[in-house]
Amino acid sequence: MNKSITMYISSFSTKIVAKVVVLIVTIFGNFVLSSCNKDDGMGMLDANKTSESVMKPIAFKVNLKSYRNNTESRGVPYNRLDESFGVFASYHEDYERDTIRMNYMYDTESGEVMDAWQTYTTFSMPPPMKGMRFFAYYPYQDEDAEIKYIRINDGNKNHQGAPFFDFSIPDSVLAQPDLMVADCEMTSDRLIAGDTIKFTFHHLLTAVRFTVDSSVPKGRIRNVTIGNVVSGGTYYYGDTPVFMAYDTLKTYSMDTDIRISATSVGTFSEDQAFLMMPQSLGSNAYISITFDNGRIYTFKKTMADVLWEPGKIVTYNIKITSLKDLTLTATIKDWEVGDTFNWTSSF
Repeated sequence: MNKSITMYISSFSTKIVAKVVVLIVTIFGNFVLSSCNKDDGMGMLDANKTSESVMKPIAFKVNLKSYRNNTESRGVPYNRLDESFGVFASYHEDYERDTIRMNYMYDTESGEVMDAWQTYTTFSMPPPMKGMRFFAYYPYQDEDAEIKYIRINDGNKNHQGAPFFDFSIPDSVLAQPDLMVADCEMTSDRLIAGDTIKFTFHHLLTAVRFTVDSSVPKGRIRNVTIGNVVSGGTYYYGDTPVFMAYDTLKTYSMDTDIRISATSVGTFSEDQAFLMMPQSLGSNAYISITFDNGRIYTFKKTMADVLWEPGKIVTYNIKITSLKDLTLTATIKDWEVGDTFNWTSSF
């Protein structure tokens, strides 16, 4: 089943708030309908659940794509997920599919246990002959996390229908997570029969990276700043998912020490990537580069009307042709190219 995501981007131009662009992005591809589990002990059990059911973890199959072979991008290592993911689930009659609360799982932490993917808590089987929907996000936002960047259902655990979450880009570039989502749909009978939930995770953000051109004079790049860009948004799961940007703008800055000599040009590490909200950049958006050759120079480039799409890697090549001129040349690639990595969880 192919799904599309509709993204509405809002940005500021002085005091005018305008909806700038609508992106139709195919994010979800061929989710295999599989199975799910029961309530996670958060007071959401229903009387018609089978109390005699054996309590056990619920298993997952997890698929992802590396953006390039034999390497890793922050948050999505080449051969494994390095953090937990959260799962929501409901069982329902057909008529209440889009309105029922998440009565089976609510933000249940799940991850790798002994080379298997499963919930960290146990569940019994749902009632038979029900429809089931499952929603996942990565990385899991623990309630005790030092940096709070995800808020689920605006704090309402009784929210009806598919979940949503608000997402704020952390100030520290190195703390910006690789936000991914997945979902699947099936019948409770398939879960009861032993089927496994299958999640294919897809990137929501835009990775903004930098390279240094060989023409850059000898010196050091001391800082990269991306200014006046959208600071986050709200993601709504559903048959036609929506990712809506905030109106608030922020500036993100990263100190660096990229050295350029007569014989070599330094490189940015994999971690030195800005993971940004997809957006159409406003008139005040910019990228600035601080260059040090014994004297400090700051080059600023306006980025008005540039489009950052979800699931893309945008790499800007830094070229300083003189100490008065900076050129940024963008190369755009799909994040989800290369091999697909499949993990099967079993008990």
